[in-house]
Parts: sequence; structure tokens; C-alpha cells
Amino acid sequence: MRGGVFPSLRPLSWHPVLSYSHQLKLLYVAITRARESLWIVDSSERAVPIEVSILYSLQAFQTSHIPFKQMFWRSKKLVRSWTGQDPLPNFARSSAADEWKERGESLFNQGQFEHAEFCFERANVQDRAIQAKACRLRIVATRLPPSRARDSGFLEAGSVFIKCAKMSCGNVILARYSDAAQCLQDGSDFRGAVRSFVLAEKFSHAVSLAAEIKLYEKAMSLIRQHEARIDIDLINQVTLDAKVYYAEDFEGHK
Repeated sequence: MRGGVFPSLRPLSWHPVLSYSHQLKLLYVAITRARESLWIVDSSERAVPIEVSILYSLQAFQTSHIPFKQMFWRSKKLVRSWTGQDPLPNFARSSAADEWKERGESLFNQGQFEHAEFCFERANVQDRAIQAKACRLRIVATRLPPSRARDSGFLEAGSVFIKCAKMSCGNVILARYSDAAQCLQDGSDFRGAVRSFVLAEKFSHAVSLAAEIKLYEKAMSLIRQHEARIDIDLINQVTLDAKVYYAEDFEGHK
């Protein structure tokens, strides 16, 4: 602040009312984003009374009760004054890793994956950072019209989900491979999707997709290995389709 006026990149002469509103917006952002303390620097001779005028805008309060209010706010240690002769205080502190992680989780749950990725990186939680990146790429691909760019976006997201799965543990591994499989399928990499569905232990999905792209040998192999975990109606249908497919193929080679 200089002379009681908040700084602005725009000259006051261009429009006094709009310029003042712009400065109030800057002040509002500064006040509402402060985590612990709000520092206002005034290089004018009004630096002493400004601590009162900021807190109390009404003229009546600024005249009759200033001493009491100064004592009240200072007793609560909510207002502190520094002069040019005092050593500078610490204006800010670095966020701890746990704080970055907590903020990242909050942003992730809100679907703000780009910002969550940044927070997780600052917290050095790489698996969550990679997951946030994969989710961000998937959202971007989803918003594209059918095109090569859309397919490429899903394929990139799928590869990042696979990377995330390799860094995870427990049931999280299965969830990330499932995410990867869906992205690869949406990106038209059907063979890769089948492999990822198998790694996600979603064997019915893997068999269904393998049969859809005529990989009946792969589908029947999965049925033999994981029959108890595959829907019986799907098994019967794929088995029948495989017989018809190979019979037609045999007839075609006679």
C-alpha cells in the first residue's frame, strides 16, 4: 500500500469506479487466501492508524473507541505492528508433506485432478500423483469427439493407469488394472484391454471382449483356467460361438 491506496497494474485514470472495484477484489483475494496471517505494507505516514482503519471503517468507531479497540485486538494478539527498525518477521512457512497430501486427497475427491497431482508430487506420494495424472488424461480424452486424438488420449491414460497399478498394492492393484483396461478398450487397443482385464481379475470382461474380437482361443483358454469365476451363461455362449467360428473356418479351408 502506498499513501493508503492499494496498488494496481491499471492506472486510476482509466475509470475510477472500476479501478477501485478491481483493487477491492485484489484485497478480498489476499484476505481470503491467507492461511495464518495477513500482512499489509504501508510506506506512507498513515502506517500507524491503518491497523484501526482497516478493522473499523465506520467514522464513529474510529473516533470514540480507538484506544479500547487497539487494546482489545492487541491483547488477543490478532494485530501486530512492525516498523522499518524492527527485524522482518517470517511472512510464510512451507507446507509439510502431510498437508500437501491432505490437500491433494481433498482436490482428488472433488475431481480436480491436475491440482491434486501437483499436491501429491509436493508430498512425494508418487502412486497417488500418477493416479491423479491418469484420471486427468482420461477426463481430457472423454471430452474429445471420436477421433485419433481421443483414442490416443485413452491409450495414454491406460498406460499411466498400468504404471500406477505396478506401484500399488493389495486390491488397489486390481482397481488400477480395471481402470487401465477400460481406457485401453475405449482407445481401441482391445488386446491390451483383454490383458488388463485379466490382471484386474475381471475374467468375464476379458472373455467377453476376447470373443468380441474373435480371439476365441484366448477366450477358451481363460474359460478353462477360471471357469468358476466366469458367468455360466457367458461360458455357454462363447463356447457355442467358438464352435461355429472354427467350423466355418474349417469349411472355408476345404
